[in-house]
Amino acid sequence: MRQVPVSDDLSSVLVNLTCAVMAGSDGAKVSQNLVSDVVNFCLSNSMSGAEAVDLTATDGFLKQFFARMERGSLHPSIPLQILAAVRDSAATLIENQDSGETDVGVLMAVSARSALAEQQIGMRLGRLYTDAKREVGEKELQIERLKAQILKFVSKRGRGWIDVGGTRMCLLDVSSGWLSLAEAIKAFAGEDTYKRALFEAGQRGTFPGTALERRIITRSPDGFQEAVDTFSSAGFGSFQIEELRFSDGFARISCPDAFEAWAFLQTGKSSSAPVCHYSTGVLLSFMEQISRRNDITATEKSCIAKGDSHCEFVIGTREQLKECGLILPRWGMSIKEKAEYLESLLLENRKVQAAIQRRNLELSALNKIISTVSRSLDLQEVLELAVSQLRTIVPEKAVAVMVIDHEKHRLILGAQQGFTDEFVTEISQMRITEGLSGRVAQEGCPIAYDDYTTFPEALEAAAKIAGIKSLLSVPLMSVHGIHGVLNVASTKPCHFTPEEINLMTLIGYQIGSAMDRARLHAEMRQKERLASIGTLSSILAHEIRNPLSSIKTNIQVLARKLDLEGFDKDRLDISLTEIKRLERVLKEMLDFARPMATTKSAHPIDHVIDRCLELLAESLKNAGIKVVRKKSRAKRTVMVDSEKLQEALLNILLNSIDSMTKGGTLRIVSRWVQQPNRKAVGIEIGDTGCGIPVEHLGSIFDPFFSTKTRGVGLGLTNVKTIVELHGGSVQVESSLGEGTRFIITLPER
Repeated sequence: MRQVPVSDDLSSVLVNLTCAVMAGSDGAKVSQNLVSDVVNFCLSNSMSGAEAVDLTATDGFLKQFFARMERGSLHPSIPLQILAAVRDSAATLIENQDSGETDVGVLMAVSARSALAEQQIGMRLGRLYTDAKREVGEKELQIERLKAQILKFVSKRGRGWIDVGGTRMCLLDVSSGWLSLAEAIKAFAGEDTYKRALFEAGQRGTFPGTALERRIITRSPDGFQEAVDTFSSAGFGSFQIEELRFSDGFARISCPDAFEAWAFLQTGKSSSAPVCHYSTGVLLSFMEQISRRNDITATEKSCIAKGDSHCEFVIGTREQLKECGLILPRWGMSIKEKAEYLESLLLENRKVQAAIQRRNLELSALNKIISTVSRSLDLQEVLELAVSQLRTIVPEKAVAVMVIDHEKHRLILGAQQGFTDEFVTEISQMRITEGLSGRVAQEGCPIAYDDYTTFPEALEAAAKIAGIKSLLSVPLMSVHGIHGVLNVASTKPCHFTPEEINLMTLIGYQIGSAMDRARLHAEMRQKERLASIGTLSSILAHEIRNPLSSIKTNIQVLARKLDLEGFDKDRLDISLTEIKRLERVLKEMLDFARPMATTKSAHPIDHVIDRCLELLAESLKNAGIKVVRKKSRAKRTVMVDSEKLQEALLNILLNSIDSMTKGGTLRIVSRWVQQPNRKAVGIEIGDTGCGIPVEHLGSIFDPFFSTKTRGVGLGLTNVKTIVELHGGSVQVESSLGEGTRFIITLPER
């Protein structure tokens, strides 16, 4: 019975044969039957053998073979075995039959086709081999990489180390190695450094980081467990996790034979404190690196070196350890830290020495300033001496002192060195609200601008004419207030240090005090001079008034008895007129000499002013003067001595009339003003007269100062005295050839 049925298609015959062999049929028997069928099939056709064998037959067979082989259901050797069997069986069959061209042709066709099929199978197998070899190479590389990631745990206990995860944990001879190392550190650097050095050496171990990087351990409780087990396997002791709260960074670990404590016990000694500092640091490093926490610490709770049954290590936050009743170790300074500390002490000492030296220089400069300005009680000399001494302290900078004129609300240049003449002319007088000096004068605190151009209210002249780049302004103060401003300027950008600012501020106080003393001295001298003048005036007035009264009486008697006419009568009238003028002068001198008393009551200020204008109406009209009057809208009263105030106003109005020899305009304004902590009334009297020369402005209120040919110069002195008796102030502004303006300010109460 044949195993394989005959088919009209050689490809199908070969495929069926292959399937039969794969199914377990006897390949040799199947081949014999198949060859017989193939030969009979070829001979039964009228075509020759070469033509009878369809070349596509083996192609179909090979396609089936390759498909089955790629699916893994056919071994590559089976088709080759089948082809060889067919070829051998065909040859045997032909040899046993009579020779014939047809049989030989069939045999040759079968052999040729078999050889072609074998060649194609060989080529395909070659490609498969190449692909398989490349795939094997890739697999080997993957295997090597996987091997690298597999925990290498090579125990070398006989040699004293263990390799794990690319890290080598190594133990010395603990009794002579670790203990000797500890004793050496202790002897060299002290107890605290020894403990800290071992703890930090353990804490900085590289094993957790290397193992995590190579994914040998994971960031998990299991990873922490593996790290502790590895430490134990390396021979450092039998460490066992008793409690683990990984998410909280907390762990309790016990060990009955931690190597440090064990080594300590081998010496026959005992310790009063735990000794496993390295192990504590290592266990802390495990938790820190695996849990990624940097807020935890560790301590050794118990230790076999001090008689406990086991060593116990606790890891956690400071709060957790305190809850467990544990006291955290306090490390002393390391040698490096001690060296850094000593270096910082030396540096601090140098700073202190430099500060002391700088302070001595500052005190020396301050003493020089004090001794210099104390030499004189003349205000101008004080200012010039102070500026001169300051230039020795800051020779590369310019120095100027501005003095406050409270009556004029202006800053007056008192003394300077280092500024150009053009700039000095520009700043000789400034408004008290102008520039950096004005701000310091108002606020009373030092201000420094390293870049003066950034100061919003910088003076244009300071930047353009003087070329000031940096400016320091400090107040000149005393217990009586602010007297001026000290300016230190640089034409090059510079930084004013706090020390420089403090020094200049102290110097400012000293100059301010010296100015205060000079002013008090000047005022005292003035009072003494005025007192002397008052006494002399009183004596002269009394000595002159009595004879003058007799002369006046006799002239009046003679004028009545003598019937004089013409020139003789005119001379008597002139004599009487001059006597009356002398009486007025004597009255002014007596008023100046005697203390002035006031009797205040409430009066509308405009009524007092209007009364003065009524008294001078005829004089104003005769002089061709136009009066412009502007009254305050507020109908309020002011506490004044109306007679004394009227006298003061009349003195000013008469001076204005005298200054307008060719007529002009007299402008009188009254208004209510708000002053700090009080209300006040302001009276302005301005004229379009000849004006007052600048050099005389500072002297017009001085006794006996006058530019007139008539009078003794006590009128404006009495004006100032009357105004000040009312708690007010009087100021004057004048431009030569344009006119003069007096500003009187009186408090409401």
